[in-house]
Amino acid sequence: MITNTVDLAMADNDKAFSKTPSGAITGTKVSIIPFAWVKEKGSSAALINVTDQQIRQVLTGGARLALFTGSPADTNYVYVTGRDNESGTRVNSLGLSGYGIFNAPFQVQVLSDGSMKDQTGLGDYVGDYGYASGGSVATQMGYDISTATDAVNGGNGYSVIAYLGRSDANSAVTAGGTELSLNGVLESAATVKEGRYNFWGQRVCLSQKHFHQPGRGCLQ
Repeated sequence: MITNTVDLAMADNDKAFSKTPSGAITGTKVSIIPFAWVKEKGSSAALINVTDQQIRQVLTGGARLALFTGSPADTNYVYVTGRDNESGTRVNSLGLSGYGIFNAPFQVQVLSDGSMKDQTGLGDYVGDYGYASGGSVATQMGYDISTATDAVNGGNGYSVIAYLGRSDANSAVTAGGTELSLNGVLESAATVKEGRYNFWGQRVCLSQKHFHQPGRGCLQ
């Protein structure tokens, strides 16, 4: 935990959505950061939308596809790939979904051949395993898992979803992933402005000095 005072910092989330919500710092909101959920290349074609309730369940270590589609025949599992615990994107994703920013998510990572990564060499595939950058998550979204085996729950086939900032989500789609709607709504400038899309954060200029000038962001 960082206890130093802050001279100047740019954060992807409000102080209230941080590891030190009682820190003696002030903030000025300077922009909106939209996020999106993307499914990995080769994931089920039936997976087109996620809800906050479904996200909370899948973050506990996976959930059957039937939870997302409503079809009992969809018995394969859906997992999450995401960021490590130093990520503002992760904080916003866990907080806004209602999962809780201090609760460890259970995530998987996928290798370029589409197989799940064994994190310890002892058959440890799912846990609080996250990437240090959104770019790495976006790259994984392009790995084809259409013929992969589920190393966690057994059987052929599984799907993976990931939370990403807008730029990384675009990269993930370019790589072969597919953007999902959230609570029935796709992210766009219009849906955010209209209050129909709730998955976004506020970039904040944090300081203990007067570095911020209205309309100009953080200044030294």
